[in-house]
Amino acid sequence: MYAQDKYDKAMASLDDKEKRVVMAETMLEATLQYESRQSKASSEPNSTKKTSMLSFDLGWRKLNDTGNNVPGDNNGHQQQ
Repeated sequence: MYAQDKYDKAMASLDDKEKRVVMAETMLEATLQYESRQSKASSEPNSTKKTSMLSFDLGWRKLNDTGNNVPGDNNGHQQQ
Protein backbone atom coordinates (compact mmCIF):
# COMPACT_ATOMS: atom_id res chain seq x y z
CA MET A 1 0.00 0.00 0.00
CA TYR A 2 2.85 2.36 0.82
CA ALA A 3 4.39 1.93 -2.64
CA GLN A 4 1.03 2.61 -4.30
CA ASP A 5 0.61 5.90 -2.41
CA LYS A 6 4.11 6.96 -3.37
CA TYR A 7 3.41 6.08 -7.00
CA ASP A 8 0.13 8.02 -7.00
CA LYS A 9 1.80 11.11 -5.53
CA ALA A 10 4.63 10.90 -8.06
CA MET A 11 2.16 10.61 -10.96
CA ALA A 12 0.12 13.56 -9.66
CA SER A 13 3.30 15.61 -9.36
CA LEU A 14 4.37 14.61 -12.85
CA ASP A 15 0.96 15.60 -14.22
CA ASP A 16 1.21 19.03 -12.55
CA LYS A 17 4.70 19.55 -13.97
CA GLU A 18 3.53 18.61 -17.47
CA LYS A 19 0.72 21.17 -17.21
CA ARG A 20 3.24 23.82 -16.15
CA VAL A 21 5.50 22.98 -19.09
CA VAL A 22 2.58 23.33 -21.52
CA MET A 23 1.65 26.66 -19.94
CA ALA A 24 5.25 27.91 -20.13
CA GLU A 25 5.58 26.86 -23.78
CA THR A 26 2.31 28.62 -24.62
CA MET A 27 3.42 31.80 -22.88
CA LEU A 28 6.80 31.68 -24.61
CA GLU A 29 5.18 31.27 -28.04
CA ALA A 30 2.81 34.17 -27.35
CA THR A 31 5.72 36.35 -26.23
CA LEU A 32 7.74 35.52 -29.34
CA GLN A 33 4.78 36.33 -31.60
CA TYR A 34 4.20 39.63 -29.76
CA GLU A 35 7.86 40.62 -30.04
CA SER A 36 7.88 39.71 -33.72
CA ARG A 37 4.89 41.98 -34.37
CA GLN A 38 6.48 44.77 -32.34
CA SER A 39 9.75 44.56 -34.26
CA LYS A 40 7.90 44.60 -37.59
CA ALA A 41 5.91 47.64 -36.49
CA SER A 42 9.01 49.49 -35.29
CA SER A 43 10.94 48.68 -38.47
CA GLU A 44 8.41 50.77 -40.43
CA PRO A 45 8.17 53.93 -38.31
CA ASN A 46 7.41 56.26 -41.22
CA SER A 47 4.35 54.37 -42.46
CA THR A 48 2.07 56.13 -39.97
CA LYS A 49 3.51 59.52 -40.77
CA LYS A 50 3.15 58.93 -44.50
CA THR A 51 -0.47 57.90 -44.06
CA SER A 52 -1.31 60.93 -41.94
CA MET A 53 0.42 63.29 -44.38
CA LEU A 54 -1.45 61.67 -47.25
CA SER A 55 -4.73 62.19 -45.40
CA PHE A 56 -3.86 65.83 -44.79
CA ASP A 57 -2.91 66.34 -48.43
CA LEU A 58 -6.14 64.77 -49.68
CA GLY A 59 -8.16 66.85 -47.24
CA TRP A 60 -6.43 70.04 -48.35
CA ARG A 61 -7.07 69.24 -52.01
CA LYS A 62 -10.73 68.59 -51.28
CA LEU A 63 -10.94 71.91 -49.45
CA ASN A 64 -9.37 73.67 -52.43
CA ASP A 65 -11.71 71.97 -54.89
CA THR A 66 -14.83 73.05 -53.02
CA GLY A 67 -13.82 76.70 -53.05
CA ASN A 68 -13.80 77.02 -49.26
CA ASN A 69 -10.23 78.22 -49.21
CA VAL A 70 -8.88 81.72 -49.15
CA PRO A 71 -9.53 83.77 -52.29
CA GLY A 72 -6.92 82.91 -54.88
CA ASP A 73 -6.26 82.04 -58.46
CA ASN A 74 -6.79 78.60 -59.98
CA ASN A 75 -3.43 77.39 -58.67
CA GLY A 76 -4.42 78.03 -55.06
CA HIS A 77 -2.22 81.10 -54.74
CA GLN A 78 -3.63 84.01 -52.82
CA GLN A 79 -4.62 87.03 -54.88
CA GLN A 80 -3.10 90.37 -53.95
